[in-house]
Amino acid sequence: RRVLFRSAPATVNVDAAIARALATRSYVQLAKNSLERTDIVLRYYHSQVLPELNAQVAYQSNGVGGTLLSPLTSLPLGGTTTRSVLAERGLGSVVGDIFSNKYPTWTVGLSLSYPIGTSTQDAAYARARLQRDQADVQLQNLQLQVGTQVRDAARQVVTNQKRVDSARAARDLAEQRLAA
Repeated sequence: RRVLFRSAPATVNVDAAIARALATRSYVQLAKNSLERTDIVLRYYHSQVLPELNAQVAYQSNGVGGTLLSPLTSLPLGGTTTRSVLAERGLGSVVGDIFSNKYPTWTVGLSLSYPIGTSTQDAAYARARLQRDQADVQLQNLQLQVGTQVRDAARQVVTNQKRVDSARAARDLAEQRLAA
């Protein structure tokens, strides 16, 4: 009498197989990456809809050069104006003024912009939200497809195992009939 190899019944952990399939399938990973990119775009367009506040601060050091004339204190009636030259200032004096901060200038400003009514930013934000929802639905569909494929494969494994067992039982019965 011959001894045949008998295998243990196959058990399939469907939940672990689904988790592994979702983690390793490239098209599922691509869908997740697409969803993350869509989230970034959605945050960008959301920030475009919000009011914008800008602050500017500027400091400037100036220098005065050239011919300095006496100030004009009054306008003559019908006559010509004469002004006297106070000083001639060259490049060295101008550079000295700049580095010694003799004529500083400060500028401070705030600007607030607020979108009024519907705008292109609102439309772009709505489009990005729609794309995000579509990407989410696509990912869920992919996950459902993967789960279905894995469950079908697990059922086929169990079914094939039962076929092998029934073929073994039929062979054993045939051997017993032959021996009888």
